[in-house]
Amino acid sequence: GGLPRFSKAELKKKGAKKTSINVNKKNALKASLTPGSIVIVLLGQYAGARVVFLKQMEKSQQLLVTGAGFNSAPLFRIDQNYVIGTRTSIDISSVSVSADINDALLNTTKKQRTTLEDGNIIQHE
Repeated sequence: GGLPRFSKAELKKKGAKKTSINVNKKNALKASLTPGSIVIVLLGQYAGARVVFLKQMEKSQQLLVTGAGFNSAPLFRIDQNYVIGTRTSIDISSVSVSADINDALLNTTKKQRTTLEDGNIIQHE
């Protein structure tokens, strides 16, 4: 409450600082997040679900997670602020996450999505 410290005219005269967001800055992952970690989703349709953390997306810095195979959660992105890391982790060394899975692919609508050449997004070696 209360009156503003400066009027709009004074702010223009002073040249108010503009903040900019550095999109290319890599956000540090929480210590509990490593590829293969089981994390608990706190927000959204799959809140409370345990999913596997696969990788951190390059551009948006969000986490790529999936619950496919054990709780029917699809492949999706979520910010690390909305997950809790657990001590449990699984070995995903035999799973190669395609480099084609990026923010641009996941930003499209379902009608625009294309499958990879062999039809699988995650390939088992």
